[in-house]
Amino acid sequence: LPRGYDAQKIYKFMTKYMDNDMIKDFIDSSVDNDIRIELIFKRGTVINLQEVEEKMSTFTTIIPNYTLISERGVKIFEKVEQIIETFTEARIRVVKRRYELLVEEYEARLAKNNEIIRFIKEKHYAQAEKSENRKSFVDYLKKNKFQYAEYLADMAIYRMTKEEVAKRTLMIKEDSAELKEFKRIAKSMELIKGKLIEELNDVKVKLTEIMDQKEKEKKKVLSKIDKEQNKKRK
Repeated sequence: LPRGYDAQKIYKFMTKYMDNDMIKDFIDSSVDNDIRIELIFKRGTVINLQEVEEKMSTFTTIIPNYTLISERGVKIFEKVEQIIETFTEARIRVVKRRYELLVEEYEARLAKNNEIIRFIKEKHYAQAEKSENRKSFVDYLKKNKFQYAEYLADMAIYRMTKEEVAKRTLMIKEDSAELKEFKRIAKSMELIKGKLIEELNDVKVKLTEIMDQKEKEKKKVLSKIDKEQNKKRK
């Protein structure tokens, strides 16, 4: 079918040939982009495929319009390749920023876990009993240069153990390795490009799976339609 032909336009097109008695009726068994239209002629009509193609063929003309609308305004592209270049540049910035944010996140996680370990080892939690209220305890922690004073003030007393220190120490080791890798990627344009390619390949795999599943479902529907039509013909 030419571009722009939906079910309504197909019906209108076919009705025109029914009105002038070229065809008696038609059966549209199309599913998605798999077009199946059966033409039904009046009994006794002698017609060949070439004649049908000559009389019923149609086409549409479409002029490519490569337009980008963004917060910066409207940009017109002359070639498809320019769209790919613009997309790539934008995605590279996004991937780079993602790794910069991961660096910030993991630095904060390390700082927090280091403070938790110091909080437990130096037994600052004992000061909670001496404090008049939560605010005075938070003020005490801030005075002792705890950045996460609010979080530490709400930690349960049962967590002030060697096991908690060991757990946090292991987390610091794992996060430090991750942080090192994130910093390495964030500083290298080649690695950023490599990560972008990995993402696009992942999307390709997932899209292929989705399309394969849709194709299976479409075949089931078409098979069901064929069976129903064969029953009607019999």
